[in-house]
Amino acid sequence: MESRYLIAFSSVVLVVSIAYLNRSDSEADISNESEDTHEIFDLENPSRGHTFDGVHWDPESEFCLRYGSDDTTIEEDLEIIEAILEQAVVLVKGFSALPLADNRDFTKLFTGGNKQRFAWIHPEHPSVNQEGELVDRFGAPLFFHRTSAFRTEVRSAGEDRLMWTKDDVFSNDD
Repeated sequence: MESRYLIAFSSVVLVVSIAYLNRSDSEADISNESEDTHEIFDLENPSRGHTFDGVHWDPESEFCLRYGSDDTTIEEDLEIIEAILEQAVVLVKGFSALPLADNRDFTKLFTGGNKQRFAWIHPEHPSVNQEGELVDRFGAPLFFHRTSAFRTEVRSAGEDRLMWTKDDVFSNDD
């Protein structure tokens, strides 16, 4: 539970920093790297905060560092996705009205396809398959079930990679 609050706080700090640096009265070109990826701020932690194709992204986010790693469990992976969803509800304007019908829609949202152009996941992350779907540690696409305008259940098919079997793992929708 503490990690969720830390993730949310880190994301809010990142977004506020991005908004501050993108003020209309600040027209200076702060990029010093390649055209595709460059630092967008270098306040206290110069390695955090990059952009790709105009999308703001944090390569040191919990998703980038921990999702699907040997150091986490499938349950912890789903908690990371739940934290992203909680942040999206707060940070993405009009979240409740977004047409999020399937995995591809959620993955597009998570990879910067939102009004704020903020990505929790880089589109070339190994957990995004060629169909543009977010997959679990076993390589199966996650199932997203929106239970209300602000709540979504996330389900992994589990080790057998078959949805709706005994080994499925799903997030609590509370």
